[in-house]
Amino acid sequence: MGVMGSVGVGLLAAGFSLDWGFLGMFWSGVLAVGSLGGLAMTFKSGGFAVAACPSCSAPMQLGQLGETFLHRCEKCGSYSHGKDTMTLVADDHVAESATFLSPLNNVGLRWPTNEAGELACPMCNADAQLRKIELGDLSAGAAIGVGGKITTYSFDVPQCPQHTDGIALEKEWDQEDQPLVLAFRSRAYQLRYNELNGY
Repeated sequence: MGVMGSVGVGLLAAGFSLDWGFLGMFWSGVLAVGSLGGLAMTFKSGGFAVAACPSCSAPMQLGQLGETFLHRCEKCGSYSHGKDTMTLVADDHVAESATFLSPLNNVGLRWPTNEAGELACPMCNADAQLRKIELGDLSAGAAIGVGGKITTYSFDVPQCPQHTDGIALEKEWDQEDQPLVLAFRSRAYQLRYNELNGY
């Protein structure tokens, strides 16, 4: 939040000197005030939570105190969840949103199948078909309305007619060579995908 607030303040200063107009100044102001205001409210409510990973004991920076977390340890890669204490996520856990991350590799990619030998829905194991999902990546300029570009990534993933949110595309911001990853709601399906693809 502090970094985003500083970026917003910097964009406001740039907007004044470059005469961005109302739209650019408005969104720069929203970024600055929203981020710095959120940071102030977080510290007012008790600050950020830190917990030891239940798998490797490495410290994990979780977020705002009082929230329920589902977190991936940066050191060992294990997932844990909890509010007052963190415990390892069970292999059959289903998250409210696509959370469990795995690499995306187009070469020889294999999807889990069900008992009938058909592509398995990542949520209910019913017969599924490959359907396109997308991720829009906004550059900083496009996000505040002063230019830049929007890059759209797409990929085909298994879905049944009842479940369209079992897999999502995500971007790993610190990975330049292979920035896209798949995010799964079902930990069991993610583990099957990982095993099939050697992750």
